[in-house]
Amino acid sequence: MTSAYQEPGDARGTFLGHPKGLLVLFFAEMWERFSYYGMRALLIFYLVQHWMFSDSEAGIIYGAYTALVYIDLSPKNLTVANEIFPIKLYEGKSRYEAQDLHRRADHRDLERA
Repeated sequence: MTSAYQEPGDARGTFLGHPKGLLVLFFAEMWERFSYYGMRALLIFYLVQHWMFSDSEAGIIYGAYTALVYIDLSPKNLTVANEIFPIKLYEGKSRYEAQDLHRRADHRDLERA
């Protein structure tokens, strides 16, 4: 008769039944959100208390800051989207297919030399 051996959570590489990497990811995301939203609150507080802006002026600057945060993502998203969904650039080929055609052409030139 064999007894079933159950490994403890650490031996399986888990933490409370979840992969250990998920714990790191959770705390990184939590800290990022805490920092971002905390900085927004501190920005309003700093503008009103230190620079003596009115609430409406501080709100406009706060709105511009928030808009710039979201606008900043646009070029990054376009780059990522172009990597995932390549635009047809070269004779109806995607960038990757065009690069492959160029590599093959270079390789043929090297074989001839």
